[in-house]
Amino acid sequence: INIDQNFPPSLLRSALGCGFNVHSNDVLGNLMNTNNLQPKSELGVLCNDHGFSRLVSAPLGRGLFTNQYCQFQEWGQLSASSKKMFNTLFDSCCKMHTGPGFDSEQKWKRYRTIMDTLESAAFKYQVSVESIALRWLLQLNHGDSISVGTHLGMDFIEDQGGQQYSRYRDLRQVFTFSLEEDDMERLCRVSGFTSDRHLQSGQSGMGADHEIDFTNKALWV
Repeated sequence: INIDQNFPPSLLRSALGCGFNVHSNDVLGNLMNTNNLQPKSELGVLCNDHGFSRLVSAPLGRGLFTNQYCQFQEWGQLSASSKKMFNTLFDSCCKMHTGPGFDSEQKWKRYRTIMDTLESAAFKYQVSVESIALRWLLQLNHGDSISVGTHLGMDFIEDQGGQQYSRYRDLRQVFTFSLEEDDMERLCRVSGFTSDRHLQSGQSGMGADHEIDFTNKALWV
């Protein structure tokens, strides 16, 4: 079975104990929520012991790790509505970085640290920040996969009637490069991913992904 409700380890053990063959577990994970991605976590050990993978949902933080906020450096630059949206997205998928006394400006500073790292890597590889965030997840744990929503990269310009976002471009870019080891390490540090078991550069758990024929439009139906 494929579990799509982010089952905790206790319920996964119950399913396994009842004889179900678990193939994958849908978990929330991104650069600001790595609890479910840690190989040495309770879930990570369970996945390793029983041979099932994780399907990582909200890999872009439901829009946080896109170009949506790239133009803003300071919290005060956001409009009231943008601040409200940011806090809503942050609290829904980045809870590992919150706690007592963790206010909006502290959330923003943490977020900008990660975005600055993404933007630097995007410039180095000449790809989008979305591609860097997704590629990091693909190289992180062997066998894991990611699930990207249909509104990948929606930004303010498009919402206001501007140029349409080229969703297919960023999805294809993910498979045209690989992150070097030092860039993997840098993203692991800013994300709070503590394990040293992530994949070496060039690996994504998908074989020779650079040989994918992107002229085949059937891949993008």
